Amino acid sequence: MRRAETAVVVGGGAAGLAAALALHDAGVGTTLLEASDKAGGKLGTLREAGFLLETSAIGLLDREGELQPLCRRLGLTLLPAREGAKERWVLRNGRVHALPGSLPALIGTRLLSLGEKLALAGEPFRRPRRASEATGAASSAEASGAASSAEASSAEESVEAFFARRLGPGGKQAHQQEDRERPDR
Repeated sequence: MRRAETAVVVGGGAAGLAAALALHDAGVGTTLLEASDKAGGKLGTLREAGFLLETSAIGLLDREGELQPLCRRLGLTLLPAREGAKERWVLRNGRVHALPGSLPALIGTRLLSLGEKLALAGEPFRRPRRASEATGAASSAEASGAASSAEASSAEESVEAFFARRLGPGGKQAHQQEDRERPDR
């Protein structure tokens, strides 16, 4: 089999950048195509209404110690997060809410309705959902017209369906609103 001399990588998010770097390291001429005006995919920084917002699709936990050498190779400097970076905030229904970090904060938050809080309280007592149940739920949802054929044919539960099942209608709405309000949409 003949080895590729050139390759095209579509998408400059974390996976696309990693693929392009691996191809480059293997001696393959690489062209990276990205639709937006910046690389990084969902990673970014926004300054809006006096706030600094760091956006990300993933969290990074460097268990293997590979991040520091990679950053050195790319000429990047790792900066430690500030103490305030431990706080998480959620935009819901046009309001910014602190993500509760303790049981008292969860009880007192206005982020979730009383029904959603009660649903969360029952979470430790729910058994995990099996793939066969997800397929059955998708089939019944398709029959009622509530799911697309792609959702119905998948044995995986969507994030939207998970939140709706676990938190009720408000969970589904929260997921849909978060999706609409993301800066990369």
